[in-house]
Amino acid sequence: MLVPNSFKDNIAKTFYDKDINILSTTQTVDAEGGRNKGIGEVVRTFKGNVNFSVSREVQEEYGLDYQIDLVITTDDNDVDIGDIIKYLDVIYTVTDAKPRDSHRRLVASIYDR
Repeated sequence: MLVPNSFKDNIAKTFYDKDINILSTTQTVDAEGGRNKGIGEVVRTFKGNVNFSVSREVQEEYGLDYQIDLVITTDDNDVDIGDIIKYLDVIYTVTDAKPRDSHRRLVASIYDR
């Protein structure tokens, strides 16, 4: 279905009202050669609609079998699987990105080092 840009713009203005930060990642090597991944600074911020209560629905719809802690709808196409994001001082990893008619649905789990 072709959705006009004006419709997409109106959806974004109405629903994408939450600021979500994308964080940089760092990697260090310890004295024994082990690699340690860390969280860096905010790279940029994007707008989205955040939902904590549709995890089971998303799991069933897409056949996902892992823990989903956060679902974001957004029109931002520059958020990738594996990105580290922060919302309300909680850090998440983007685990999936599913296209929809007028937006993308990002699925995220709480960050686990």
